[in-house]
Amino acid sequence: GDVVVGNNIKLKWLRQNCGVAPQAGADDEELDRYTRAVALELFGTLMFPDISQNSVPAYYLELVS
Repeated sequence: GDVVVGNNIKLKWLRQNCGVAPQAGADDEELDRYTRAVALELFGTLMFPDISQNSVPAYYLELVS
């Protein structure tokens, strides 16, 4: 309920959970997660924003996987 609304992922959750850059020495998996989260946020805010500008369609996950 706090993360997904319909077919959209809330940007607030994304920023809170994935918005902090990994520290030096982070493993590749953590860097990949952060990079995907940043790309997803860019899709939802700059490239293809919706009217509310507080969520991003979940189908963009396919583009960053």
